[in-house]
Amino acid sequence: MPPVDPLGVPLWVECLAVGAGALFGAFSAINERMAITGVLALAAVTGVGGGIIRDTLLQTGPPVALAEPVFLPVTMTAAATAFIAARLLGVATRDDHSLLTSILVFDAVAVGIYAIVGIDKGLQVGLPIVGATLVGVLSGTGGSVIHDLLVGRPPALLRPGILLGVAASLGCMAYAAALAAGGPRGVSAAACVVGIALLRIAAMHFGWEVGPIEPRDRPLPLTPRRRRRG
Repeated sequence: MPPVDPLGVPLWVECLAVGAGALFGAFSAINERMAITGVLALAAVTGVGGGIIRDTLLQTGPPVALAEPVFLPVTMTAAATAFIAARLLGVATRDDHSLLTSILVFDAVAVGIYAIVGIDKGLQVGLPIVGATLVGVLSGTGGSVIHDLLVGRPPALLRPGILLGVAASLGCMAYAAALAAGGPRGVSAAACVVGIALLRIAAMHFGWEVGPIEPRDRPLPLTPRRRRRG
C-alpha cells in the first residue's frame, strides 16, 4: 500500500470539525430529552463517527479519533458545554430551535472538512476516484448517520430534506476534478470545504431540499402474473 500523505490539516481545524459535530449531537440529544449518558454518546459518535468510518475503510492503522488523545476530550467538552448552556440559558428545547439552527452552520463546516479529508486520504492510498469519493461522502456524513440511527429515525442521508449527501458528493467531485486539472491540493481542499459549507448553509436558508420520488398512479407489479389456463 502506498504511503499516505494527508493534507496536513492543522490540529485545531480538525478539533473544530469534531467539536462542531459533537455540539450538534449533544444539543440534539438534549432536544430529545435524553439522559446525560445519551448526551455524551451522541456527542461522541457525531463528532468522531465519520472519521472512524473513514479510517476503518482505508485500513491505514488505528482510527485517528482513537489514536489522537485530544479528540475524545473535545467531544466531552462539547457535550458539557451544551448541557450547561441548556441548563443556564434554557436553549435547545422543543419550542426554541434558534441555537440548534446556529449549530447546523458549524456542522456544515464539519461535514466539509471530513468529506475532503476523506477523499484526499482515499486518493493517497491509491483508490480510484469513484472509491475515494465514496470514502469522502461516508466520512462527511457518517457521524450524522450514526446519530440518526441512535435517535431512532431514518438517516438524513437517505431521507428527503437538507442537502447532506448531495453537498458532500459535489464537493468531493469538485476536489477530484481540481486535482486532475493540476490545482494545488491545499487551495483546492480549502475551496471545496468552503463550497460544501456554503451550499448547505444556502440550502438551509433558501429551503433547498432533496424531494422524495413520487410513486406511480398504479403500483409496479412486483410479482409475476399467473398465466390463464385454457
